[in-house]
Amino acid sequence: MTIIRKTFKDLVPKHIMALMVNKMKVFIETELMPSLYGAGTPAELMEESEDEVRRREELLGMYDACKNALKTISEVGAKTSSVPMPAPIRGNDRGQTTPTPSPNMNQK
Repeated sequence: MTIIRKTFKDLVPKHIMALMVNKMKVFIETELMPSLYGAGTPAELMEESEDEVRRREELLGMYDACKNALKTISEVGAKTSSVPMPAPIRGNDRGQTTPTPSPNMNQK
């Protein structure tokens, strides 16, 4: 009985998917493709709308701006040199100690 149950659990989803794919194939061939071809010429179907042209130009502008920003950041990083901070002074002339800054002082 368990073999039959496992076989059904395996075959039923596969059969359902096969039915769905076959019905979708028939729908595409009989209804969708004729309505698409009846809507106009392929050249008309491939034309970009004004909204798509505007959106594409905006995205290209943002791409160029990001590329320029990354170039500027890399140039600044290459030209910048860092000098290690001097050691903190623990005492002054009077023998007093100055407080050292807490590592959590800059955090909010």
